[in-house]
Amino acid sequence: MRALLAALLVIAAPIHTSTPQEPPPPFTAALLAMGSSWYPEQWPGSRWEADLALMERAHLNVVRVGEFAWSRLEPSEGVFDFAWLDRTIDGATRHGLRAS
Repeated sequence: MRALLAALLVIAAPIHTSTPQEPPPPFTAALLAMGSSWYPEQWPGSRWEADLALMERAHLNVVRVGEFAWSRLEPSEGVFDFAWLDRTIDGATRHGLRAS
């Protein structure tokens, strides 16, 4: 898996032309987004930390949340609850994940 990821990162790396005196820019994994959809609204909050730890352990760097969560975001007409979404984004950030 790491060999595949390394090969993909090399392919996705931008071409950098430099003079012999100038070293190329540092290589970082941020060049390639690796992630997953995550539906924390479907699970108890006590499970979220374990999910995020597993994503970090798998070396993911992005997670998509809230895509089917409208009923949780607006539990009743005109009443909005973003607190749970803030907690999920904060948790993702603590584990090195960008949330989208």
